[in-house]
Amino acid sequence: MGVIALVFLAVLTLLGGAFSNILAEEFRAWNPWIVRRVKSLAVGTLPLELRERYDEEWDAYLAEIPGHLGGVDGLPQFEEMGFPG
Repeated sequence: MGVIALVFLAVLTLLGGAFSNILAEEFRAWNPWIVRRVKSLAVGTLPLELRERYDEEWDAYLAEIPGHLGGVDGLPQFEEMGFPG
């Protein structure tokens, strides 16, 4: 019985590792869309006269953040920059 449980646990560990890698790759592929969507929602809540300026500023801000997942790290700071949350 212990051998069967050990084999089952090993298979489950391998499947979990493969699934987490697939999930991470999918998130990395969808990341730019998510960041653009949240930014456009934030810009849409601003007064008309500020939208263009903040859109450009937030594009520049997000471009400065390094890495594949850096844009997601910058999203919470939209609230600090004027996104009414």
